[in-house]
Amino acid sequence: MAELEKLIERVKIFMFFRKHRTIIFTDLGSFYTLYFPLIALNSNYKIQKIYISSSSRETFAELKSLSVLQWAKKLLILLKRRKISEFVSYSYICLCSHKFHEFRRSEFVSDRVDYVSSLGFLRKIPLEQIEVAKFTSNIHWSLLPKYAGMHPVYWTIRNSESEFGYTIHELEEELDRGYILFQKSFPIEDAFTANDVNSILRVESRKSFSSFLKNPQKFIDAAYPQNDKQFKAIMKKPSKKDFLITESDTKKEILLKFRSGTFDTKIIIEGVEKNVIGIGSLIIKNNPLSYIIELNGLEILVEE
Repeated sequence: MAELEKLIERVKIFMFFRKHRTIIFTDLGSFYTLYFPLIALNSNYKIQKIYISSSSRETFAELKSLSVLQWAKKLLILLKRRKISEFVSYSYICLCSHKFHEFRRSEFVSDRVDYVSSLGFLRKIPLEQIEVAKFTSNIHWSLLPKYAGMHPVYWTIRNSESEFGYTIHELEEELDRGYILFQKSFPIEDAFTANDVNSILRVESRKSFSSFLKNPQKFIDAAYPQNDKQFKAIMKKPSKKDFLITESDTKKEILLKFRSGTFDTKIIIEGVEKNVIGIGSLIIKNNPLSYIIELNGLEILVEE
């Protein structure tokens, strides 16, 4: 009888016409603008609160202080550039700023909701909030349990993995744990840079997250646990030392340092920091702001 009641309750939760009361935890970074519109524009979800981290405090304060005219200009620019995802994300801040709250663990009180979503929130979500939610999710850009933690794309490339991917998983108190709801992998081609990988992950993970939101029960029914023996969270942030190029580096090591960096990464050559543009063969070589260096037989384009 208890099992039957539980089954009936689950059916009620995921009936099409019911709005899922939702709480979102986010850092207002790229994951917010990438995934938030999928929740906001889905009529089955009713956003009750959005918790932002302390690191987003200044960003939110600046946005909240904008005048109506400043907001209009900002949003118009996004529309002209066809950045619809950013337009939706920032419009929501403009129109619904009262729903945003800074996350303070000592003051946090859980809410009984249907869905809790983590969008690039790099802190532990209180267990009491996870436990009262009907379903939860987080999106991580690695094939968990591999490369849990920080900078998964960097570590995936730097360690010469043959594939990369993303994981949608349920939330647990520990970061990047929880049952796997969906996972998709792709082969890493020899010339792939972190930017190439990020571009694919943005497009593909967004499609999967949209599917999850439309029918979460389908993903929950197929969920499976992570392999605890393979789980290892890497919290180390790449340092300048990780991008230091020396004469003793092999061609492979130099290539990995360039491939694992994004466009704003600084490579250190002979003690001087240079912005990485990419590998010479992938970039227009007559760029007046850059030049090509040759080190240990590898041609590399470096910004002046």
